[in-house]
Amino acid sequence: MADTPSCYEILSELGRLSVNLRQEAPPLNPSDQALARLMKTVLKLSQPKKARPVKCPPDYVRLWNELGVPRASELSARAIRYLSWETDIAILPDFQAVALTPARLSVRSLQGLVRSVHRRWNTTVNTPAIGNLVVAISQYDGKNALIDKWKHGLQHILNQNGAKNFAGSILNHNKTWEQYADEWGIEADSEFGNHVLTQCVTLCLAGRDKETIVDATIRLVLPSKHWRTDSFKSVIQQLILASSRFSLQLAELLRNFIVDDQRLLDPRLAANALNWVGISDAARDTVIQWLSAEDIQLFFDHVLPHRDDPHGRKPFWLRYKGKVKRSRPILSSLDESRWLANRETRGKRNFGKMEYLCDTSAFLLDFGRIIVVEFSKVGNAVYVYEHRDVPDIDDSFWSPYPFSLSTLKQKDSCIERMTHTPLWKSKMKTLLAQYGIQPGN
Repeated sequence: MADTPSCYEILSELGRLSVNLRQEAPPLNPSDQALARLMKTVLKLSQPKKARPVKCPPDYVRLWNELGVPRASELSARAIRYLSWETDIAILPDFQAVALTPARLSVRSLQGLVRSVHRRWNTTVNTPAIGNLVVAISQYDGKNALIDKWKHGLQHILNQNGAKNFAGSILNHNKTWEQYADEWGIEADSEFGNHVLTQCVTLCLAGRDKETIVDATIRLVLPSKHWRTDSFKSVIQQLILASSRFSLQLAELLRNFIVDDQRLLDPRLAANALNWVGISDAARDTVIQWLSAEDIQLFFDHVLPHRDDPHGRKPFWLRYKGKVKRSRPILSSLDESRWLANRETRGKRNFGKMEYLCDTSAFLLDFGRIIVVEFSKVGNAVYVYEHRDVPDIDDSFWSPYPFSLSTLKQKDSCIERMTHTPLWKSKMKTLLAQYGIQPGN
């Protein structure tokens, strides 16, 4: 019994074993998430740091105006560093002649001067201001990671084709302009940056419609918040008019971008009219045609019970999609629930509501001179009205308030109430033709 170890001795031995095991055990492998965070931190630390824009004190601006060119050499080094960030002064040849002298040159003034010419790229790109900066950066012998990067990338930073070079990198490497601007220590929001974005679309449209390039343009370039408004509208117009050469998937990607982006949105809505000022009627009508075709497709595919269309209404109205000015599904409570639950329709909010107890849905097609009302349930005739005869339908077309069946079925006001007999398509085609509405684009 004397040789039997005590509980205390056993616990002590277990403690020693535990310590030894921990010391001899291999280190734990870090998780993928931890490695990803580490890589992100390392990349961020390795990026050259750009100087933050500085606000030039008014006294230095006043001093420049007082001294003028003849006495510009009297400016202190501190004044030059600040004035290099004062855009309209920094791009002047007379100021640069002083600021770029080796004795006055500094990292901060170089960054300010590059920023300034980028902000006035439209007027500086073909002037000596660019060449002067190229020489100064090339000959700068100080130690700075950002300036060193610029030295090896002058064809991007200070070159007539710099915007095009950046655009090519964006479209081929799945990065945004904002990411590249941050990596290169330059500002995304400048005239130079706007040229980069515009060049992306130019390359896209000239690229023989290579799908990956078009896809990158829509996903990475169009969403940028650094577009100038006129340039943005111009490229949107170009892409819309060129979209007939895109695949169905890319055309749908462009359509979804347009109706979701706050700078554009649905052109059929009066509230969005200002967004489309400056974009051609042809481009606007093309988008309306896309949206009308989508409305027709979704209504007849997802509102009709079992997609049952024995009268061929869907293919008939799709032939007239290019003539529709406005379209809108008006859903009953049951159909609205199904619409919101269906993966293909739940993101489509372009629908109105029928009054609560109504068991049928309706579809409105506005052709400009006339409005056509179709219904989902069989046994309902199609109603055709002239605009002047139904101001209540015209004015409430986009109303958030429920539509009543009596509003949509006005026998005394309609110019035609047509049941879906075997001859209905022929009769409807004739009626539409009388109002100058022909099938086709």
